[in-house]
Amino acid sequence: MAEPQWRRRYEQLAGGSGYLNDLGNEVLRAEGLTGPRDTLMMAASAATAAEGLALALQEEWALYTPQEAAAVTAALQVTLTQTMANLQFLTVAVGQIAARGDLDLASGAGAGLADILRELAVKGSGQTATAQDVASATRALAAAPLSRRLPRTVHENMITIGERIGSPAELTTLAGHHHPEATAYGCGCTLRIRGGSQLYYLAYGDSHWSLFAEDASQADACGRRFWDDAHVIDLDLLDPLAHPGQIVQAVEEALQASS
Repeated sequence: MAEPQWRRRYEQLAGGSGYLNDLGNEVLRAEGLTGPRDTLMMAASAATAAEGLALALQEEWALYTPQEAAAVTAALQVTLTQTMANLQFLTVAVGQIAARGDLDLASGAGAGLADILRELAVKGSGQTATAQDVASATRALAAAPLSRRLPRTVHENMITIGERIGSPAELTTLAGHHHPEATAYGCGCTLRIRGGSQLYYLAYGDSHWSLFAEDASQADACGRRFWDDAHVIDLDLLDPLAHPGQIVQAVEEALQASS
């Protein structure tokens, strides 16, 4: 993590000048980042901001005072320090991919990738990583094969979740509402799961993965089940193609909290 005094330096200087906006503050306090979309968004934002700063600094009237230059310099110090730390965090994140069984780092091309990542982590820790080191890691990661294919549709995700979840799970499809090709909305299926003495339904809808307790359901005139919002357990996962292991983990935690 960047040295606190450097962070305070640019926050005080930029903030005191009215240049540190609410969005910047929110990014600094980034919380609730839950998956690849958030991670890639933060990485892309950092790269875009760095390129934008290069353009801004080349303007004739880029800065008015040396104090403003000090704020930029302090921010660059934070960026340099944090980039090295992020290289270490990246190697840990890739290790977690391997720990889930989605990447083999023990044999073949994976073993070479493991060596590259270890070297990158060491150099990041020592603040000595170069652009060439990062480029080598980028090429190796881009070429690394997954050990198993991740679901490409919500329906495939539901099937995989059912296979992975600890308790017996029964996949049911709502007649006339099945969308097996769906990737951004529900596929028309639910997964019936037992949690202790209770039965629950897992489904994706309204841009959320949610659990519904069977005994809290009501029925409409046609006999279809529905739930009041108060009885819906939001799993705090928005991505319809969230990793099935991540969804299973969220389900297990929710069931444990409800028991």
